[in-house]
Amino acid sequence: MNENNLSYTELRNLSKEIDYEKQNAKLIVFELIDLLNDERSYRDIGIITEITKTIHLLIKQGGSRRKEILAHPNLITSLIKLFNTDNDLTRLLSSLFHDLSTEEDGIRLLLLTGVIPILLQTLESLNDDVINFVLTTLRNCLIGLNNESAKEIQIHNGCIIFISLLIHRHSNKQMNFLADCLLRLAMFNTNAQIYLQTSKLFLQELVTILDETNYNKLSFTLIRMLPLLSSNINTKSILIQFNIIPILERILHMKHDYKIQRYCLLTLRNLSDQIIHMDNFDSLIVTLIQILSSNNDIHIKIYIVDILSNLSCENQSNKSLMIRNNVIQLLVNIIIQTDQRDDIIEPT
Repeated sequence: MNENNLSYTELRNLSKEIDYEKQNAKLIVFELIDLLNDERSYRDIGIITEITKTIHLLIKQGGSRRKEILAHPNLITSLIKLFNTDNDLTRLLSSLFHDLSTEEDGIRLLLLTGVIPILLQTLESLNDDVINFVLTTLRNCLIGLNNESAKEIQIHNGCIIFISLLIHRHSNKQMNFLADCLLRLAMFNTNAQIYLQTSKLFLQELVTILDETNYNKLSFTLIRMLPLLSSNINTKSILIQFNIIPILERILHMKHDYKIQRYCLLTLRNLSDQIIHMDNFDSLIVTLIQILSSNNDIHIKIYIVDILSNLSCENQSNKSLMIRNNVIQLLVNIIIQTDQRDDIIEPT
């Protein structure tokens, strides 16, 4: 027998240990349930705090102990009713919910037990350190079970609550979490997407923050949101009215990251059919031609050619500017280099 293999006796002992662990977990959980069902214990903040710590510990320990907690959702249902009634308990509970949100089965438990609506309802009244836990929990839910979580959050006014917090300007980290939650809501829930596309309050705030922030993570999250929002024809005119185009042009000058360039250009491509007959976009055209001449990425070239194609439509001034900046030679070179790809030849 290979010496690395467990012997029959060792396997039997291991099996006994696992059985004991499961039985032990069941006993602990039954005791916790009895305590929570006792009215006197339930009203004693000290006892409830210890119960919360014990449940959290079992979740962290994983294995059969974690599974036993997940098998008894009434534990979480009892505790969530006490959320935001005591500062220390609220901090403990927010940490517990956060740890549940790191795995799919934990997220399902949060959805099942009505935790998400209560987190949303209390979000604006929480301390900063607790807000971080709650926002991370909600974000984890949107990442782990995106459609189900987005539906639950949107039904309970998630967009409105997140926008309100965004307007009140919390820390950069919190604002990035808020923006990321809004992005994922728009991605995974049609009603949320429509709400964000038609909310002038939100769109104005997005443009203002993007214009003012120096926090790269927040800037990137907002830029990622723009192609999705600008796909709506009514949103296009609102964003243009709020001067998003000069901001995107400035970002293109400053940022050389491929993803940032890509999202900015996708947004400009969406908006470009609405500014065909507008003036004062000369600097944008020059910037786009400069990127076109210096960037070798075919996708970037396609986005820029699409934008220039729109801007040159029925606009003699724009055409003349493009010609003066050697755009014809650039376009001829692109046709030669791309081996007659239809997606770039037509706009070129």
